[in-house]
Amino acid sequence: SALTGIAFGLMPAMNAARQSDARGLRGGSSALGAVRARARAVLVVAEVALSLTLLAGGALMVEGLRRLAGPELGFQPEGVLTARIQLPEQRYPDSAARSQFHARIVERLAVVPGVTEVALMNRLPSSGGTATVPVRAELRDVGLTEGSRDAIEASLRIATPGAFRVLRLPLVSGRDFGPGDDASSARVAIVNETFARRTWRDRSALGRRVIVPASDGSAQAHTVIGVARDVKRNWIERDIAPMVYVADAQRGAAGTSLLVRGSGMAPVDAPAVRAALAALDPEVAVGPLFDFATDLAEHTSGVRIAATTMSLLGVFSLLLAAIGLYGLIAFQVARRTAEFGVRMALGAQRGDILSLVFGEGARLVGVGFAVGVPLATAACWAMTALMFGVVKPSAMTLGGIVLTLCVVAACALGWPAWRASQLDPAESLRRD
Repeated sequence: SALTGIAFGLMPAMNAARQSDARGLRGGSSALGAVRARARAVLVVAEVALSLTLLAGGALMVEGLRRLAGPELGFQPEGVLTARIQLPEQRYPDSAARSQFHARIVERLAVVPGVTEVALMNRLPSSGGTATVPVRAELRDVGLTEGSRDAIEASLRIATPGAFRVLRLPLVSGRDFGPGDDASSARVAIVNETFARRTWRDRSALGRRVIVPASDGSAQAHTVIGVARDVKRNWIERDIAPMVYVADAQRGAAGTSLLVRGSGMAPVDAPAVRAALAALDPEVAVGPLFDFATDLAEHTSGVRIAATTMSLLGVFSLLLAAIGLYGLIAFQVARRTAEFGVRMALGAQRGDILSLVFGEGARLVGVGFAVGVPLATAACWAMTALMFGVVKPSAMTLGGIVLTLCVVAACALGWPAWRASQLDPAESLRRD
């Protein structure tokens, strides 16, 4: 900032010191005056183009940060307590043993005071890992009779019956896991909307079969019984990833997260929950019991602060653009005071002067938009590819920014144009 002020202060001073007295007296009517007028016009165009680019980039960052920290989760974590549970491998060596213990947890905690719903899920939405497994649809279910179908990298979630209900994560179609979906029954799966859309396009996913890798490396066929609403695997993700949920009774996980929802009238007795878990098996490691919504809010607090800061900086940038545009146009009008006096002395009306000044400024702003829109679009696409959290630019977003800048430019042009139209011809000629 200091170097900019010094440079733009020294350049006019050095230029004035070099010019001759005769050139100085000729002033605006000389070729030098025309060059300066063109330079000021270039400054107006450059300011509009750069302001549009900066505002577009800032708006996309704000929108991206808002989506990361926004309330559009797709489920309701409010009122849910959660804790991480890790089963020791020596005591629970296989899937059947782990599933049985998880069923005992659900049964035991259901009678704890204040608890209305209990379930388990190995990785929670908006806070789980992003590891994936290759999941492939059977050929007959995607309209193929021969050849192969590329597998989709999907995140695998293992849930007990009622997990979707506890999280208030709705099923778009089909049903939830039930007591009958155990190790002795046919394997079932629930997919999210993104997986269903990528695999079966506009056809129903219910009844289709997917091949899911097992923990031992084998492949197991699962029948799709439901489609769940899209939710993020982790809050830091920008896009929704394909997800496949399988029944805990058919594939028990060693590490899982407890989900406990209260009635809302009386809080869940957290010490009673921990005591019930310890009574089931004191050797099972149970992490801290915390409020799911509060934990998500703490994770995204920094993003919300960043979004607010970027919003304020965007408003400040818009204000600077308005001031700079007004200053350049006002200075140009002041330099042409004598010209306007001559025009009005020769019969020009105030409306003619107003249209002249506003029209010339509007043309410069239009050229700035013509330069700035491609520049802003290219910059936004580059930001989307290189920077985390920036959403893809849309025509509506860029159009809204152009419209906002048009309003600001109209205000910045309107006042100098009105002042020029109010000049007294005799006074303006005497001033020169």
